[in-house]
Amino acid sequence: MSQLEDYIVFIGQENIQHQGLRILVDEAALMQDKQPVFIDSFDTWQQKASMYSQPEGSISTIVLCLTSEMSLPLWLSTLLTTSSLYLGRLVIFLEQRKHDSWVVNFLQRTVPAVVLDEYSTIWRVSDILKGKTSRNFSLKPHRKITFTRMEIDILNGFFHGESVAAQARKLGISHKTVYIHRHNCAKKMGLRNLKMLFAF
Repeated sequence: MSQLEDYIVFIGQENIQHQGLRILVDEAALMQDKQPVFIDSFDTWQQKASMYSQPEGSISTIVLCLTSEMSLPLWLSTLLTTSSLYLGRLVIFLEQRKHDSWVVNFLQRTVPAVVLDEYSTIWRVSDILKGKTSRNFSLKPHRKITFTRMEIDILNGFFHGESVAAQARKLGISHKTVYIHRHNCAKKMGLRNLKMLFAF
């Protein structure tokens, strides 16, 4: 590759609401001489990510659409994994959820990303996409909560239904340590325990 950061990746379902956002991603990519890549789900992205992630770095921006159809645990798993891998290069498009205030509060305290929603004006979305794809753009998030790599692994395992025993075996730690990490993650999220997430 002749230059760094050649791609803007859009992860989201093909629907009317996202169609306008896809057009703006196309426009921003054209203005910045970058290649837009459209992926229909985070699972598909995990399978294809290595094609676009070279050691010297070839992704300038990830636009992640979190939809209201996703269960909250899957939604959080996708969000935490993506934000930890693409620190400072993430734009989140947030569809309205039933528990907006908790979700927005969680995002503001946790994720190093620009957060847009369905009420964001077209000019704001366009400006952020164009600004985010510039090498001169600097995102300095103000985060009050951070998750360690181990905590993210523990959360992802929990969200995907792994038992404490399976997580302990996979991560090479004791059952007690898994419980401690789960408790710490819930506390950081302002919950009594992680099972409360399934009630949202």
